[in-house]
Amino acid sequence: MNYLVRIDGNTNEIKDMDIFSNPDKMQFLQYINLSINKIRELPKMCLSSLLELNLDQNEIASAEKFIGLPNVGILRMRNNKLKSCEGLANMPKLTELYLVNII
Repeated sequence: MNYLVRIDGNTNEIKDMDIFSNPDKMQFLQYINLSINKIRELPKMCLSSLLELNLDQNEIASAEKFIGLPNVGILRMRNNKLKSCEGLANMPKLTELYLVNII
């Protein structure tokens, strides 16, 4: 049986990440690249296997609904519209956080 472990959806004009809120979908996903899209909010995500999340160059202004991800080691959110880091918590394995050029 094959499992989806990597999504590279950069430069696709994606506007939301609601698909990742369902705990029954993509449970083996380890890497997501959604850079250079039109995502405005970092939502609650149910991805316990995720190791790396790249959301560079989006329009993310809020992470308040985000509840963290237990295994993420790298979170990239450069060039977004975040005004605070509220919600960016509960990531015990986080070793790299990129927040350059946020408003």
